[in-house]
Amino acid sequence: SCWLLGGNSGQLGVSLPRVVRISHVVVDHIVSDTLTAPRQMILWGLVDGRENLALFRALRANSLDIPEKRTFPAISGSFSFIPLSYFEYNTHASNLTQTFPVFPFVLDSGLDFGVVVLEILGNWGGMSTCLYRFRVYG
Repeated sequence: SCWLLGGNSGQLGVSLPRVVRISHVVVDHIVSDTLTAPRQMILWGLVDGRENLALFRALRANSLDIPEKRTFPAISGSFSFIPLSYFEYNTHASNLTQTFPVFPFVLDSGLDFGVVVLEILGNWGGMSTCLYRFRVYG
């Protein structure tokens, strides 16, 4: 079974069981239904806690060129989010379990995260989108 979106975009927020310094994200799909596979995605991290907020402000104050396709996920409300990775899942790859790195500046910053949001920006042409499995590692 999959997490089914009624269209080609959406987002999934996940509260992790512990705070993690994330290094990469892994996305899996099945071979039989490639049109519904997510295509372009952004992994966001919720910046939380006094130390993380100070690190985040320092990154912004130092005019770090934070790569952003958008400024924040739609569910952000009044919280601070930082993009951890922007990537494209490839349905034509030989391996349907694909690993994507977190931006180097995030790894180097020392930020850790207890909540992430996977934002799916588009799929491979289907009327709906299925996310079968996604994982973060650190």
